[in-house]
Amino acid sequence: LALAVVPEPELSVEPADQSYVNLPTNVASGDVPTTNNIQLFGVQIPIVFTSTGYSWSFGDGGSASGPGVAGARVGAPGAVEHLYRRSGDYSITLTRTFTATAQLPGGATLALSAPFSNTSAPYGLAVSEIQTLVTQVD
Repeated sequence: LALAVVPEPELSVEPADQSYVNLPTNVASGDVPTTNNIQLFGVQIPIVFTSTGYSWSFGDGGSASGPGVAGARVGAPGAVEHLYRRSGDYSITLTRTFTATAQLPGGATLALSAPFSNTSAPYGLAVSEIQTLVTQVD
């Protein structure tokens, strides 16, 4: 039953839905424990999911791990960045892995044995090239 309420990963991509060849694209995901409820024999049981892993796929064969830092400056500690080498349309996905505990009636806590994971919906990113145009030579 806990599989039905595994949180969907949320991700942010900076700069938004447009990036450029050879400029860092920053990605981040929130890292807050999430509580979702299941019904078991008419009793509502809270399941607390805590992130234990982050796996990014950038749609060009590149990958990374870690939660990232939203709004991070280039090269900031903990930031997850990716450089695209070619222009095109790419899909970024994030797979988060969780541990889960159930809060049982009476106050007992039960650690659920299997690790849980969920992959985000693809985030579309257009990558373009920046080109300069010389209009006058002195």
